[in-house]
Amino acid sequence: MLLGGVNDSAPHARELARRLGGRRVKVNLIPLNPAPEIPFAAPTPEAVDDFCRILAEGDVMVSVRRARGQDILAACGQLHLKRDAAPTPVAS
Repeated sequence: MLLGGVNDSAPHARELARRLGGRRVKVNLIPLNPAPEIPFAAPTPEAVDDFCRILAEGDVMVSVRRARGQDILAACGQLHLKRDAAPTPVAS
């Protein structure tokens, strides 16, 4: 998971590429899906692209999961935030 300003920089990507170089791995980059209750920011699209490029240049297979459902807080990592009270039993 890439967190804006936390682990999304070029030095982070180079270190990850160094540690994984030469191994049969695939990195699935997941940019944070922001929500008011999450105390971190999403990385910029440019930071995600740079991170991905650096890994690829380091011969690390990489993909990026693009967010869907952010507008309704249904993206990966956001659903757990929408906890309602226990459902009210239906009278019979």
